[in-house]
This record gives sequence, C-alpha cells and structure tokens, in this order.
Amino acid sequence: MEFLPHTIEAALGGSMAEKKKTRCVLCGNLCGLEVQVENNRIVKVRSDKEHPRSQGYICRKGQSVAH
Repeated sequence: MEFLPHTIEAALGGSMAEKKKTRCVLCGNLCGLEVQVENNRIVKVRSDKEHPRSQGYICRKGQSVAH
C-alpha cells in the first residue's frame, strides 16, 4: 500500500486521516498547527515546527483545539 505525504492510515477500520497545516486564531500568538482530521473533525493537534512565526511553539488554547 502506498502512503501519500499528507495522509496516514488510521488504526481503526482502515479509514484515512488527513494531516493539514493551519494556524490558531484563539489568541494573539497565531500559533502554527499541524492537525489530524478524520470525518471533518480535528482529532489531534501538534505544533508546526516550520511555521515562521511560532517556530514550534503552541499555547494552551492551541493545544485544546481538538477538544
């Protein structure tokens, strides 16, 4: 099975989860985020180390976006 760079196979049911880069707008930091999306819902959030402004930093509000 070939994996595309922006997708990963989810552990349950073989459904596909997509990774997207975005930013958080809940505060003035505008943290860069990498989010994992399944069925149009954010299921996991990580900091984007390549984001030019936040450079891998993620605040508490950004960490809780998936909840």
